[in-house]
Amino acid sequence: MEPTFTDCAARYIEQSRSKRSINVIKWHVALLQSHIGDLEPRQVHDQTLEPFVSARLAAGASATTINRSLEVVRTILNRAARSYRDADGHPWLEGVPPPITMLPENPRSPSPLERQAQDRPLRRPPAPPRRLAPLPALS
Repeated sequence: MEPTFTDCAARYIEQSRSKRSINVIKWHVALLQSHIGDLEPRQVHDQTLEPFVSARLAAGASATTINRSLEVVRTILNRAARSYRDADGHPWLEGVPPPITMLPENPRSPSPLERQAQDRPLRRPPAPPRRLAPLPALS
Protein backbone atom coordinates (compact mmCIF):
# COMPACT_ATOMS: atom_id res chain seq x y z
CA MET A 1 0.00 0.00 0.00
CA GLU A 2 1.28 3.44 -0.94
CA PRO A 3 1.77 6.02 1.82
CA THR A 4 -0.67 8.91 1.88
CA PHE A 5 -0.02 12.58 2.48
CA THR A 6 -1.24 11.94 6.04
CA ASP A 7 1.51 9.32 6.50
CA CYS A 8 4.11 11.75 5.21
CA ALA A 9 2.77 14.56 7.40
CA ALA A 10 2.77 12.33 10.49
CA ARG A 11 6.40 11.46 9.90
CA TYR A 12 7.28 15.12 9.33
CA ILE A 13 5.55 16.10 12.57
CA GLU A 14 7.38 13.34 14.45
CA GLN A 15 10.73 14.54 13.09
CA SER A 16 9.86 18.16 13.91
CA ARG A 17 8.94 17.61 17.58
CA SER A 18 11.94 19.64 18.80
CA LYS A 19 11.16 22.68 16.65
CA ARG A 20 9.75 25.73 18.38
CA SER A 21 7.19 25.98 15.57
CA ILE A 22 5.78 22.46 16.03
CA ASN A 23 2.32 23.74 17.04
CA VAL A 24 2.14 25.93 13.95
CA ILE A 25 3.21 22.99 11.76
CA LYS A 26 0.49 20.83 13.33
CA TRP A 27 -2.07 23.57 12.73
CA HIS A 28 -1.17 23.82 9.02
CA VAL A 29 -1.21 20.02 8.63
CA ALA A 30 -4.64 19.84 10.29
CA LEU A 31 -5.98 22.41 7.81
CA LEU A 32 -4.58 20.40 4.89
CA GLN A 33 -5.79 16.95 6.04
CA SER A 34 -9.42 17.24 4.91
CA HIS A 35 -8.35 18.34 1.43
CA ILE A 36 -5.32 16.20 0.59
CA GLY A 37 -4.81 13.82 3.53
CA ASP A 38 -6.00 10.72 1.66
CA LEU A 39 -3.99 11.44 -1.50
CA GLU A 40 -0.71 9.74 -2.31
CA PRO A 41 2.24 12.17 -2.39
CA ARG A 42 2.43 11.88 -6.20
CA GLN A 43 -1.18 13.13 -6.42
CA VAL A 44 -0.50 16.37 -4.54
CA HIS A 45 0.00 19.30 -6.93
CA ASP A 46 -1.48 22.72 -7.73
CA GLN A 47 -4.74 21.29 -9.07
CA THR A 48 -5.40 19.06 -6.06
CA LEU A 49 -4.48 21.96 -3.75
CA GLU A 50 -6.92 24.35 -5.47
CA PRO A 51 -9.94 23.35 -3.29
CA PHE A 52 -7.81 23.98 -0.17
CA VAL A 53 -6.69 27.39 -1.41
CA SER A 54 -10.25 28.35 -2.43
CA ALA A 55 -11.67 27.26 0.93
CA ARG A 56 -9.04 29.20 2.88
CA LEU A 57 -9.61 32.35 0.79
CA ALA A 58 -13.38 32.00 1.32
CA ALA A 59 -12.75 31.70 5.08
CA GLY A 60 -10.90 35.02 4.99
CA ALA A 61 -7.33 33.75 5.33
CA SER A 62 -4.64 36.00 3.89
CA ALA A 63 -2.42 34.96 1.01
CA THR A 64 0.53 34.97 3.40
CA THR A 65 -1.17 32.50 5.75
CA ILE A 66 -2.17 30.24 2.87
CA ASN A 67 1.39 30.36 1.53
CA ARG A 68 2.72 29.18 4.91
CA SER A 69 0.47 26.11 4.57
CA LEU A 70 1.71 25.56 1.01
CA GLU A 71 5.29 25.78 2.29
CA VAL A 72 4.48 22.95 4.70
CA VAL A 73 3.19 20.94 1.71
CA ARG A 74 6.42 21.67 -0.18
CA THR A 75 8.55 20.56 2.76
CA ILE A 76 6.59 17.34 3.25
CA LEU A 77 6.76 16.46 -0.47
CA ASN A 78 10.49 17.20 -0.59
CA ARG A 79 11.07 14.90 2.36
CA ALA A 80 8.85 12.21 0.82
CA ALA A 81 11.02 12.34 -2.32
CA ARG A 82 14.42 12.61 -0.62
CA SER A 83 14.28 11.12 2.86
CA TYR A 84 11.25 8.92 3.47
CA ARG A 85 11.80 5.34 2.28
CA ASP A 86 9.76 2.17 2.33
CA ALA A 87 11.06 -1.21 3.56
CA ASP A 88 12.65 -1.86 0.14
CA GLY A 89 14.50 1.46 0.15
CA HIS A 90 12.25 3.16 -2.42
CA PRO A 91 11.30 6.79 -1.81
CA TRP A 92 7.71 7.51 -0.84
CA LEU A 93 7.57 9.95 -3.75
CA GLU A 94 9.34 8.88 -6.93
CA GLY A 95 11.07 11.66 -8.84
CA VAL A 96 11.10 15.36 -8.21
CA PRO A 97 8.22 16.86 -6.22
CA PRO A 98 5.95 19.05 -8.35
CA PRO A 99 6.36 22.80 -7.99
CA ILE A 100 3.73 24.27 -5.69
CA THR A 101 2.64 27.72 -6.81
CA MET A 102 2.42 30.35 -4.10
CA LEU A 103 -0.19 33.10 -4.03
CA PRO A 104 0.95 36.67 -4.61
CA GLU A 105 1.28 38.36 -1.24
CA ASN A 106 0.30 41.93 -0.47
CA PRO A 107 2.72 43.33 2.06
CA ARG A 108 1.19 45.65 4.61
CA SER A 109 1.66 49.30 3.86
CA PRO A 110 3.60 51.21 6.49
CA SER A 111 1.44 52.93 9.05
CA PRO A 112 2.61 56.42 9.95
CA LEU A 113 3.11 57.40 13.55
CA GLU A 114 0.48 59.60 15.09
CA ARG A 115 1.55 63.17 15.81
CA GLN A 116 1.70 62.51 19.57
CA ALA A 117 4.00 59.52 19.06
CA GLN A 118 6.29 61.56 16.82
CA ASP A 119 6.73 64.19 19.50
CA ARG A 120 7.50 61.68 22.25
CA PRO A 121 11.25 61.14 22.74
CA LEU A 122 12.61 57.67 22.20
CA ARG A 123 13.43 55.68 25.28
CA ARG A 124 17.13 55.62 26.03
CA PRO A 125 18.83 52.24 26.23
CA PRO A 126 20.29 51.32 29.62
CA ALA A 127 23.80 52.60 30.29
CA PRO A 128 26.56 50.05 29.76
CA PRO A 129 28.18 48.60 32.88
CA ARG A 130 31.04 50.70 34.22
CA ARG A 131 33.39 47.76 34.54
CA LEU A 132 33.29 44.08 33.79
CA ALA A 133 32.92 41.52 36.52
CA PRO A 134 36.17 39.67 37.25
CA LEU A 135 36.48 36.27 35.65
CA PRO A 136 37.07 33.28 37.93
CA ALA A 137 40.61 32.01 37.97
CA LEU A 138 41.18 28.77 36.11
CA SER A 139 43.20 26.24 38.02
